[in-house]
Amino acid sequence: MEGSISGSLDTDLGPRVGLYRANPHLLTEHALLGSLIHAPDGLNDMAKFLVGDEFSSRELGAVYLTVRGLVQARELTEVSTLTDRTEQRWACAGNRMRVLDALVNQRFTRTKLADPEGLILQLADAAPAETVPYRGVYDPSAQMRMARDVLADAIRRKVTDMGVRMQRRPPIMRPLRTAARQELTAVSLHSTLLSTQANLDRMTERWAQAVDRAGTNVGAQAATDVAAAAATARQPARPGPIAAFRLRRAERHLIHLALHTGHHLDGDVKPEFFSAPEHRNTWQLLMQLRERGEPVNRVSLYNETLRNPDIGPVMSHEDTFNKMRVAPETRPHRIANSLRTVVNAALTRAAKDAGAAVTTAATNRAVPIEGLLDYADQRVHALMGRATTASATHQKIAEHHEPGWSHTR
Repeated sequence: MEGSISGSLDTDLGPRVGLYRANPHLLTEHALLGSLIHAPDGLNDMAKFLVGDEFSSRELGAVYLTVRGLVQARELTEVSTLTDRTEQRWACAGNRMRVLDALVNQRFTRTKLADPEGLILQLADAAPAETVPYRGVYDPSAQMRMARDVLADAIRRKVTDMGVRMQRRPPIMRPLRTAARQELTAVSLHSTLLSTQANLDRMTERWAQAVDRAGTNVGAQAATDVAAAAATARQPARPGPIAAFRLRRAERHLIHLALHTGHHLDGDVKPEFFSAPEHRNTWQLLMQLRERGEPVNRVSLYNETLRNPDIGPVMSHEDTFNKMRVAPETRPHRIANSLRTVVNAALTRAAKDAGAAVTTAATNRAVPIEGLLDYADQRVHALMGRATTASATHQKIAEHHEPGWSHTR
């Protein structure tokens, strides 16, 4: 069969007639691997930042590992160093047969390919051997740029996956008490983010090596600004109807307590913990009153509202004067439940918002990789701070409202 890479060297080695029909999204990966099979000299330098896991499929990663293994074993020919056209064609065919044989026998990878010969033919179509004399994808700088682009696509996929995982509740074992479970949510999220941060650091290091060899066209700060602008397209996180009802009740309970006792206005419960804008702004006004040493009550809140007309929506006077006229619920476990509900809901919103922002930036191909990595690093660091704060707040809740309650049982 014309163009076959199996069988003996009596096979016709002339170019196949036809167009490259592989998935266009894989063209860069195919062209890189096809060129490395025929001109592998640049692989050793490339392998410093590109690994098999960076390819979009296990099959393509297996080809990369196989070519790298054959290069280290000195079993492939650098076709571009040959000047005779016939020798080049024979060397190309010989390289492809060696790669195919190594893939079939799984010499350098455990991945078993369903159609290794068909895959090698696709790679050869993406980087035709007859174009070796004209450089094209065989130019060392072109190979390095393709490797950089393969790494860029891999980083986008991995950061997208990170963003998705950040939006999920971390899996934890169900403890004996609800309070312990809520505190473990913050601890588990912090642990997940530490792993995420380590992965980001590794990707940033490899990308720096790729840029050092292939270059880039953007500055770090400009790229970060592009990523932040792209992330604004995300959808805000919203709780379900039952969770929203419980959260609204807990937020109103804390405001009710603050109006009658001034409790929890010391900064541990911050305005951004509240989901409803009117609750958030009302809490901000109450904190301002306390910071100035003024009495915190319904009348002072009303006057503070008049002094801050631009703060945004606040709770209505019907709510603060009539519905919150009577004394609030002050049983310790009820206060603790409201505090935990507000703190955990704020952390969950922050995680979903950060994850959605990172995912939105990662899936926007106009965002440079430098900016994506820097922006993701910023969001992960900020979320780690929120998780640490939430964990510390849970411990204070236990100390002040549930003395003697062990959270480690």
